[in-house]
Amino acid sequence: MAINLESFRYPFETEIANESDGAKVAHRNAFQGILDLNQAVASLKTQLTAATTTSSSSSSSTSTSTSSSTSTGTQTVVTNSATTTIGYVNDQTGVTAYSTVQSDYAKFIILDDASAIAITLSVGSSAPAITVPWYAVFLNFGAGTATLTPIDGTISYQGNLAVASMPVAQGSAATVAYDGTNFWAELIPLIGGVVTQIIAGTNVTISPTSGVGAVTVNSVVPAPTLTTLGGVEAIAQVTSEWINSISTSGVPQLSQPAVADISGLAADLALLAPLASPALTGTPTAPTATAGTDTTQIATTAFVESAISAISGAGVLLDASYVGALTLTTGAFTTLVLNTVSVDTASGYSTSTGLYTIPATGIYMIVTKLRPADGSTEFVSYGQGAGTTLADSTNFQWFMTVSTTTPSTFARNESINTRIMRLTEGQTISMFYYDDTVALTLFSDVTIGCANMSVALLGIT
Repeated sequence: MAINLESFRYPFETEIANESDGAKVAHRNAFQGILDLNQAVASLKTQLTAATTTSSSSSSSTSTSTSSSTSTGTQTVVTNSATTTIGYVNDQTGVTAYSTVQSDYAKFIILDDASAIAITLSVGSSAPAITVPWYAVFLNFGAGTATLTPIDGTISYQGNLAVASMPVAQGSAATVAYDGTNFWAELIPLIGGVVTQIIAGTNVTISPTSGVGAVTVNSVVPAPTLTTLGGVEAIAQVTSEWINSISTSGVPQLSQPAVADISGLAADLALLAPLASPALTGTPTAPTATAGTDTTQIATTAFVESAISAISGAGVLLDASYVGALTLTTGAFTTLVLNTVSVDTASGYSTSTGLYTIPATGIYMIVTKLRPADGSTEFVSYGQGAGTTLADSTNFQWFMTVSTTTPSTFARNESINTRIMRLTEGQTISMFYYDDTVALTLFSDVTIGCANMSVALLGIT
């Protein structure tokens, strides 16, 4: 008989286009059931006719063919003599290949294999051969894909017209019909719904758009506009820069912000004093330098007050004496270590070394006094002074003991050396002497020093 191909492929696709996938499957399956029912009725009528015919005693091992003429034309119906059940199961388990036969007509062919299986669709001219009408339902419950390939002709399914083969994926089914030349099929999902068509929208690409298998969907976020954010590319952080704009292709633009970009910053900066010659107002403060600092660092009032306090004391910074008898060393410039300090405002004198540390850079007046003991040898050359080095210099003055009217005695006289010099903070000075040839003994007195050095600051420079 001639198969109505359009009806077999479901003629109402347009009417169900807006239905859900599940509803679409239900419509198609219901329609398929109606087709199966029509086939079953036709087969039943044939079998009833055969049962009342005297030739029904004919023993066909598998099937018989009966022809009848009606107003609609001639049709050939193939029946199975072993059963009256339409669509019984043909279970293919544990095989990798199978060829259809005439008896597969109206069967559910179960494919339950651990791997892929190749299905060969026999045709009218093949061996085994099939005749129309012929259709079967293939249900793939196996682990691999079932590939249906006609021996001759083509197979068409779901937008794939006249192709050489059709894959049936795991978990899917296919209803396949033969029109005497080619095969026509429809894929049906066994589990869940089925996507029969995928349409790419704006900024979306799909591959493939039809067929069976995995589908890749690539979405492209639209470029941003003045009113739409769109897609923006990622960008690495850059120190001290910010995103000032985004191009229409979604690329951020970076720059270092200008003063004008930050609200109120220019006005705030205008209130600040410049680094060069700042005109400060109010009561500016600064860190107080350590006492004795001699650099270009700012001197606060606290630093100045501390420096002045260190050198205060009516102008006299040091007054030190040697009290007691002392025999001078001969033949060398020698520091005279004073053992009694009456004034030392800056605590700069050491009674162990005889050195005095200058507290501040300035002009100083230094007075030294030395008195040999009465009765010392007459006409002995000696000298004394004060300075930073022990040497004969402008800071050193020579003297000589002189006689009295009695040649063997030494008159009560003393030597005084006064010098004004500029000294730098941190320098050390000392009182020193030189006894030429004869050891002189200093005058011994319990209250009046026989040797003395006083230091007065005349001004800071």
